[in-house]
Amino acid sequence: MKNKITLIIAILLTFSCLAALPSAFTKRGNPELYRQIRLQARHNLKNLDSDARKAYQRLLKDHNDILMHYLIAYEIDGILQIADPHDVYSNYQQIVQLLETKEFDLEPEFFLSYVAKQTVADERIQAYRKAFMDDGLAEVLASATDELDLYRKVCDWGLERLVFQPTSGRDLSPLDITTSSYLGRCEEMQILFIAAARTVGLPSRPASAPWWAHQDNNHAWAEVWLNGAWHYTGDMDAAYFPDQTWFSGLIDKTVLILANGSLASSNDEVIASGRYHKSINSTPNYAGERTREVQISVLDEAGQAVPEAALGIFVYNWGSLRPISYFRTDEEGQFTISVGRGAFYLAAQKEDKHAITLVPSSEESSFNVDMVISELDLPDQNQILHYPSNEFEWQQAPQSYQDNVKRIKELIAERDKGFARYELLPQGVAADSLYWKVYAACRGNALEFKLFADRVGHLEPGFLSYLLSDDSKLLWQMKANQFEALYNFYLEHKFFDYSEDELRLIISPAVYYEELPQPIYDKKRGWQLYPKMFYQSGNTELEKLANISRFMAKRYKVRPEKALAGLLPASTAWGRKHLTALQKRILAVNVARANGIPAAFARIPNLIVAKIMGEWQYYDIEKGEIWSGGEQEEAVMGSLKVSVQDEEGQPISIDASKLVVTKWEDANFYALNHSFRQAEDGSYTLELPQNKYYLQFGYRISDSQTGFLMQKIDFEETDELDIVLKPQQYPRAWQEMDDFVASIIGEELLETDQIIILGSLDHENSLRTLDKVKALDKEFIWLGYQEMSDPPSYYQFCQAWQDAVNQDQRNAVRVFTLVKKDGKWQMFEGVWDEMRM
Repeated sequence: MKNKITLIIAILLTFSCLAALPSAFTKRGNPELYRQIRLQARHNLKNLDSDARKAYQRLLKDHNDILMHYLIAYEIDGILQIADPHDVYSNYQQIVQLLETKEFDLEPEFFLSYVAKQTVADERIQAYRKAFMDDGLAEVLASATDELDLYRKVCDWGLERLVFQPTSGRDLSPLDITTSSYLGRCEEMQILFIAAARTVGLPSRPASAPWWAHQDNNHAWAEVWLNGAWHYTGDMDAAYFPDQTWFSGLIDKTVLILANGSLASSNDEVIASGRYHKSINSTPNYAGERTREVQISVLDEAGQAVPEAALGIFVYNWGSLRPISYFRTDEEGQFTISVGRGAFYLAAQKEDKHAITLVPSSEESSFNVDMVISELDLPDQNQILHYPSNEFEWQQAPQSYQDNVKRIKELIAERDKGFARYELLPQGVAADSLYWKVYAACRGNALEFKLFADRVGHLEPGFLSYLLSDDSKLLWQMKANQFEALYNFYLEHKFFDYSEDELRLIISPAVYYEELPQPIYDKKRGWQLYPKMFYQSGNTELEKLANISRFMAKRYKVRPEKALAGLLPASTAWGRKHLTALQKRILAVNVARANGIPAAFARIPNLIVAKIMGEWQYYDIEKGEIWSGGEQEEAVMGSLKVSVQDEEGQPISIDASKLVVTKWEDANFYALNHSFRQAEDGSYTLELPQNKYYLQFGYRISDSQTGFLMQKIDFEETDELDIVLKPQQYPRAWQEMDDFVASIIGEELLETDQIIILGSLDHENSLRTLDKVKALDKEFIWLGYQEMSDPPSYYQFCQAWQDAVNQDQRNAVRVFTLVKKDGKWQMFEGVWDEMRM
């Protein structure tokens, strides 16, 4: 009888959900869209394992509508594989309720892409929508007077739950953020805002500058649909006005701003389409009439059009040219794209023919670029790249809004005090002190750590130190069983002769940006990080790696069409027969670490980086041998010497890490993991396998100018190469401190010899500057405009700086670094590339 009642309730619930959906989301009301998405959904389940596939098929059978089919069709199948289908159903129910309670004047495809979509980036699926509504968003939705008010209230809600902090690249899920970490990088801010906005029916999508052109690093943020147009939002504490954030005055420095959607509209400039996502060029939404339209034509040496040529837009970032986006020419060898005013490189390739050309900054509204591809080497470069600024009128938010932000930040400070209080408990021994430091660092996930610690008993201080020094996201994401598996793996390796860095690398459970693996339970050994099949024999690293290569070749086949898509946690990947090349490379690093070999991910196809015979070397996991650099059987080393001189021939001393050797392959520059050493004569030397490479060197003259050099390296006729680089306008000093900054600092502090940072502890560029200064291991002072109850030891409140911010809120997002050189103060505004003291 009980089972019958349960069945009746289930049928009634199913009927009510189906009945509640508007006709535009039903099979009968929108048959064409239904057929399209149904086909995609069923195709998306074919590579899942049997249990997962059956669970999702049951959802599709019970809810045979467009909405459920969309939720399954447009999530990466690798994410569906590790998700709980009950969470997908929960999100489905919440979306149905949203459609019942709120009116939408949106096309169904638009609603699905930007309201119903469950994930934002590569985070795992969770039932966050109901959790968010229960955590205050229901009140936010009920109290909002219009779309703009709803947007502002969502920003306030998110501000209370997330503080910016640079972290590792693995994405936290929405509930990781709001229940465990309360911290995250820009992509976590993006994930949280978009998840919250979609929960209350605000269409939202991820946007990003995959690589900045005018400075190192990148940025991710959200776009929100308000009053019939896309608008952008940045820091949630300065979100009163859409389209106003710290990078608003830097729009013209950008090259491409990309958004992401699944069912793009006819108005979108789609530059690339994949199985799940469409890459949408959102640059015109930012640059407006300053947008440039570029028509690209790719020709062969005979002047014939080259269809299906790979095109890539590259900018200089972190030492080398990096791709922002790829696309392909049409049947006539052409492609048209909208770009910003910043300079960039355009590369083209088809088979063994290629070309690269500089597209300089300009104010032209449209122009043509013709590229002729050939088998000739890419030309050397010595260019100054320009990145203009744009005027931006910063609007002052009303005082009531500023007061509310201040109130929220006080709540955040109290919450952080609650987490930190455990570090202050009186302890008898050092291990106890480390225990409570880890407990505090786990923040909202501390009970999982405690459950593990109570189960294990005594914890090795070295393991506790590792948890504090490595990826902080481990502390926020791991469950008790994962902590225990990691600890057992640590105990297996702690007595070996590893350096701290090597041991840290070996026991790290994540290789790239994939989710953490689920542990395996062994009756004799307890929770384990890796399966027994991973462990290979061998007396040396080379013997073990050769056996690992054979093991992986026998067990795993690279078959993208049969593999799950996306980044798989090791615990999912090791049970699959078919993998993508990227998944196999990541898993090879896991297997190497399982065998006690320090190993890391490499971006070059088929290669990993491993410590072999005391040296870091590339290892070809497909060939089962140390990488030779090319087609030759064994690596023959060549010697490279690089001298850097100014335009008058005077030697220049640079940071050796700015010299980067790259390998051009598959329309990309892969930076090699080889470091130059400075010789006594001031030159820079390096040994590497003989082959053809491209040496790259870049430097920031200012945030408006970047110098870039590229020179071919070819060991074909010699095993020793001597190269001289002559960068143009190489900066030898920062600017002199101006009167505005001097008036803020004050005479007393200007007497110090310490480095001074003028900025805000909760804005991204300020925190990136802080990381750079900390890396110098020199004394410094931070002057901030916010009064803090428990500030860091280096922090000082500056009333003059607060007054300047109150008079002009644009100052809140500025950051200055000041250093005294030869008795005079030099300054840099923004994130500097190199400190010249």
